[in-house]
Amino acid sequence: MYRCEQCYTVVPAKTPALHLVTQQRPRSYPFREKANREIKRKGPDNHYRHDQGGLGWEVAESVKVCERCFSRAEERQAA
Repeated sequence: MYRCEQCYTVVPAKTPALHLVTQQRPRSYPFREKANREIKRKGPDNHYRHDQGGLGWEVAESVKVCERCFSRAEERQAA
């Protein structure tokens, strides 16, 4: 059981919580040298791969909502 953070109704027990993203922010990930180790079956040498980094988005804020509020939000985004 939980309370929807948009309409404030109590959701019945055993109902999964749905998280609605309300804010996102841009994020840049730096280049990392030798970030990932590759283990080879033959030979004692370990080989490393670089992580290229890049640009992306991360969740800044989310709220727990009921199914009705979640479907309404999806309809607004689609329109």
